[in-house]
Amino acid sequence: MFKAVIDLGTNSIKCLIAEVDEEEIRIHQDLMLTTRLGADLAKDGLIKENTWQSNIQALKQLKQICAQYHIAEENIVCVGAETLRKAANADEFKSKVQKETGWTLHILSPRQEASLSYRAAIALAPDDADQVMVFDTGGGSTEFSFGSQLHLYHQDSLPLGAVVLTQKFLSGDPISPAAVSKLQDHLNAVLSEAFPVPQKCLTIGCGGTVTSLAAIKLALSSFDPLKVQGSLLSDTVLSELVKLLLDSDLEQRKQIPGLHPDRADIIPAGALIVQAIMKHFALKEILVSARGIRHALLTQMVPRG
Repeated sequence: MFKAVIDLGTNSIKCLIAEVDEEEIRIHQDLMLTTRLGADLAKDGLIKENTWQSNIQALKQLKQICAQYHIAEENIVCVGAETLRKAANADEFKSKVQKETGWTLHILSPRQEASLSYRAAIALAPDDADQVMVFDTGGGSTEFSFGSQLHLYHQDSLPLGAVVLTQKFLSGDPISPAAVSKLQDHLNAVLSEAFPVPQKCLTIGCGGTVTSLAAIKLALSSFDPLKVQGSLLSDTVLSELVKLLLDSDLEQRKQIPGLHPDRADIIPAGALIVQAIMKHFALKEILVSARGIRHALLTQMVPRG
């Protein structure tokens, strides 16, 4: 039986289509469409009409793909997070999605989003790991989860997203050192307030920024989740990648091997978020997870015998 999970993020819509039974999950499609649902959120707190329409069109495109797999409506889960939690017209957008696609759009709470990210990533941790941090950097926010293989102890969601912070701090091209310094000060202040006594622990990073950085490190000609999954990103390599990204203008970043051109404008802010997290928690390296909340939701859809 085929099932699908649609995840409307601030930067992109992700769609995971898989054949699911009691034995295993066989992924057939893992799609990403860059639609920038949260493009105007920081400016006026709304999803603008043109953004609204482009996202609806993308969802219709995904609906057609789901139809090719003959996926029943009850086997499609559609979720959204930070932008839809904050946008003043989120309810109106949800109604439009329902009318145009027939899908009910569920808005995840920060706790739900962090919990799903944790469940998707924790498989990378050793069985005896008793203190693990998972962070998931998106377009509008970064979720932090702390726990072990068996228990999730604590969660936080901070307004540190690559799209929002690009608009607020790094809109120039090329990016000025002064703008970078202001963003770094902001990141340090937010992290220090949220985690005044940071503890060093095994850390797994996930989300588009982290997987893009891993893909650049690996110089992938096309994104390969199997190569990215479980790879390591050290603080030294990250510093080199940050320098590469900040020394390049937008057109130059679009040519960097491993980086999807649609992420070229927001990857500097995303990389600075990851670097600030690693410095704040005194991390020498992080594990990279190519799995996200769509994978965790799909796992929940496995029939129980």
